[in-house]
Amino acid sequence: MQSNAMMFMSLSKMLKVMDQRCYEVVKEDHLTKNEMIILMFLSNNKNYDTASDIIKVRGLSKAHVAQSIDSLCKKGYLITCVDYKDRRILHLSIDSSADEIVQKINKQRQYCLKMIFEGFSAQQKKDFMQMVKQVVKNTEKLKEEKNGR
Repeated sequence: MQSNAMMFMSLSKMLKVMDQRCYEVVKEDHLTKNEMIILMFLSNNKNYDTASDIIKVRGLSKAHVAQSIDSLCKKGYLITCVDYKDRRILHLSIDSSADEIVQKINKQRQYCLKMIFEGFSAQQKKDFMQMVKQVVKNTEKLKEEKNGR
């Protein structure tokens, strides 16, 4: 069991280190870490474009996401569009004025991933990603399960 705990702690630490390294390249752009995370998330996950998606996938608090989205909209970096089926849902997209910031974030993100997977073969990376996908799938299944069966 200890090895499982270490694996999960390592994955969590990897994400935190990547977030911190990406944040360091955009500090001068007067973004908060959560604003940077939201821009990075939206630029790398085209199928996820709502505040609810960000909250579920990244595990950020509803209040922090709402505050950061509001701030990014005021800075002109995000555009909101009301869902035509459900007016309560706002779809988010990155404005072209944030392109330079997003490029800096993604360049740093790519560097971090390169360093994290240094020494891995292409097959090992593929296998790792497949295992992570399966863990996520199993976790979602467990989450939906009622009272441990």
